[in-house]
Amino acid sequence: MLKIRFLKNEKLSTLFSFENLIFLLFVLIAISINASIADFDDKKINIIFIFNLFRFISPIFIFVSLIYIFLKKKYILPNLFKLFIAYGIIQFISYLLNKNPIFAFQEYILIISLVCLCLIFVISLKENFKLENYYFFLIAIISVISIYYSSNLLYEVFIKGQKYLYISKTFIPETANFIYQQNPRSTGVSRQLCLVLCFLIFFSNSKVSNKFLLIKYSSYIGIFLLSSIIWGFQSRGGLVSFILIWIIYLIIDNKKFLKKILILLSLVLLPILSYENLSELNVNNKHTSNFDDSRKSTTRVFDKNKFIFKKSEIDNTTGKEFIKDEFDYTSGRIAIWKRSYNLFLKNPFIGYGPQGDRKSLSIDKSNIIPEQKHIWDNNSSNGIIYSALSGGIVGLIVFITIYLLQFLLIIKTISQKKIILTDNYLAKSAFVTILVLNVRTIYENGFAVFGIDQIFLITCLTYLVKFNYSAK
Repeated sequence: MLKIRFLKNEKLSTLFSFENLIFLLFVLIAISINASIADFDDKKINIIFIFNLFRFISPIFIFVSLIYIFLKKKYILPNLFKLFIAYGIIQFISYLLNKNPIFAFQEYILIISLVCLCLIFVISLKENFKLENYYFFLIAIISVISIYYSSNLLYEVFIKGQKYLYISKTFIPETANFIYQQNPRSTGVSRQLCLVLCFLIFFSNSKVSNKFLLIKYSSYIGIFLLSSIIWGFQSRGGLVSFILIWIIYLIIDNKKFLKKILILLSLVLLPILSYENLSELNVNNKHTSNFDDSRKSTTRVFDKNKFIFKKSEIDNTTGKEFIKDEFDYTSGRIAIWKRSYNLFLKNPFIGYGPQGDRKSLSIDKSNIIPEQKHIWDNNSSNGIIYSALSGGIVGLIVFITIYLLQFLLIIKTISQKKIILTDNYLAKSAFVTILVLNVRTIYENGFAVFGIDQIFLITCLTYLVKFNYSAK
């Protein structure tokens, strides 16, 4: 009896261990992504309402708990985490300097979440917790989300006889999903698919996978399907990540070159050709009246007609305003960047606070034409610009310094050939993910703002730091 009680107590102590507590806090921070006070507007009090309320307020309580733990145990912040926290604090100071109320937590909850994330990983590093659990959890969550949206899209494409996945009511922003959140864009879902793809590519070549052929070939099937679907989304941002992942794979994988080329042909080219042929067959076999033929059958990435936008200009002779069509492959990003730059010059020292891009770009819409709404009602679509608008010149400097420290970490990892020689598939996946998410900040806000990119990046950076230290 005493032995049974002892075993039960031991299991309970393991379940409620410090490591599991910190992991639980990480899970709560992760599920708080995209939580907003807008989720409670005109909503009835039910389970979903309570769940969203919990998601929204949990970072505040987690923040207080982590500060207490941090001060009690007297942890020291590594430089990289100091910079991330400084980046958040600068935005908070900017928020206050713009004469905003300090107790309006919803305005800077993203900063609280960022600080919580950094403290969680500093504790995990110092206590030598299993960082792979954090990574596995993130992969599992985005896999479920991606499967949910991709399966709906594939079904819709099959039923309506469309060719590509970006033409879908699923991506209508005004349509809410089952937890009252706006549906994501094709860029967001394809980004998630690329992160899962990156994981599977290196997992399929690991010792773990090689021990079990069923797992190995299931991984190959998963990579094949992901490559097909990512192509089907026709998201230029997703395809940039897709291409970059495979290029880095060719560089850091230690297989023979011819074998890597064979894998590339089998898991990149063949899936794309398969999708093109099957979708074309589906288009020819279905009759649809909801979409015109050009939208069904044209490859969005290479069709310049998909990127014609309305632009207002003033005639120098008559002084009258007129509208003209203008080609912009960046989907309005160039116009947004120009406008963001001018807004930064108006307030360069303190910026506009958290999500300063949305706040500043939404100022004075009285003279904007409806066709140019994408230039105003949007984010800055660039990490550097976001940091400048949200934290001013100091925020910009800190953000660029974060780039620099990541670059030094990458150089260190490559120079010692650890990442090439290792069989640690998580280290390789983390390495590639860091590069991909940094490149994404060229055409998206990316890890500059709390969200999937930021939580994945900090998870991967922490894992790579630990890998470099332990691999000496």
